[in-house]
Amino acid sequence: MTITATAPAKLVLLGEYAVLEGAPALVAAVDRHVRVSLEPTDGGRWLFTSDLPDYPDSVVDWTAEGIQVEVEAGEHDEWTVLPGTVIECVCDGAAIKPWDLPALHVHIESRDLYDGDGSAKLGLGSSAAVIVALAAAERAQLVALGHLDEEPPPEDALMENLWINAEFQEGRGSGLDVAAATFGGLLAYQVEDDALSVDVVDLPAGIVFATIWTGTPASTRELLDGMQAFEERAPEEHAQHMATLAGLSERGLQACAESDAAAWMDVVAAWTPAMSALGQAAGLPIVAGVHAELAALTTDSDTAYKPSGAGGGDVGVLFARTPDALAQTARRAEAAGYGWVSLQVHPDGVKVRQAERPSS
Repeated sequence: MTITATAPAKLVLLGEYAVLEGAPALVAAVDRHVRVSLEPTDGGRWLFTSDLPDYPDSVVDWTAEGIQVEVEAGEHDEWTVLPGTVIECVCDGAAIKPWDLPALHVHIESRDLYDGDGSAKLGLGSSAAVIVALAAAERAQLVALGHLDEEPPPEDALMENLWINAEFQEGRGSGLDVAAATFGGLLAYQVEDDALSVDVVDLPAGIVFATIWTGTPASTRELLDGMQAFEERAPEEHAQHMATLAGLSERGLQACAESDAAAWMDVVAAWTPAMSALGQAAGLPIVAGVHAELAALTTDSDTAYKPSGAGGGDVGVLFARTPDALAQTARRAEAAGYGWVSLQVHPDGVKVRQAERPSS
């Protein structure tokens, strides 16, 4: 039997960094997907493979001493750790050990979340989407084998997915990308005083957006580590910047609740300067360079631009109240050499499908 799961990518529309301090954020699941398939292997050894050119095939053994991975062509830390972490955590939740299961071929297709040649992440939450898809597929396998009575409801699956993500990311990040991959749609996401809130929302009527690829990949881990270092050396200054971003986040979500397009545009217009000030204080290139240039293209226009995610590169989002205004600034960005990533809000979260292997 082959089990296949797909999970959507994400696009952060509002709330970067502030969400780590308990502020609300707005995240969209988008119509690019990760696909994971599980099928039995011959020979009793697990196999991890990918559709990405730089990720080698990995032969895997699990023993009571832990996971042992043979990487066939070079080493890639994330590639050996990510699927192994997911499988171990899902098995732990079912009180079963991976080495007690039939060996599987785990194939991960995530090129849809990379640039044209598959060499650079676009910053659309590929790791979170892989975690959610692989976890869903592995749970389905455990149900089929009788180790789980049934697959958990989405709310319970989200909590386990967040735990797996925290294990893989060593506690970094908010988990909003995990929620988007699990549930789909446009979500208001907030973790405040250890209480998680996830609600379906809509952008104000008339608001349109487009996604711009800066051409520069960014390391979210490095930026988050740098932000933590800033908080440790200057806690009061860090808190002041977070309070500014939190206030904007709350205003943005209020604009969505009231379908106030003008208020939404005001928030986005204020967001990028606030992130820039945070980056300057922290000594991090959050908005400097490509994002600053893209934001400058909205001067004297009816559009507003912001980085999506941790900044530094990856993608940004251009908002407008009319398609004509969006197209006008889009032409400016194209003339400056920037590319577009076609993305729409995707209503569905992770999906699982099972099929019997064809007989030989």
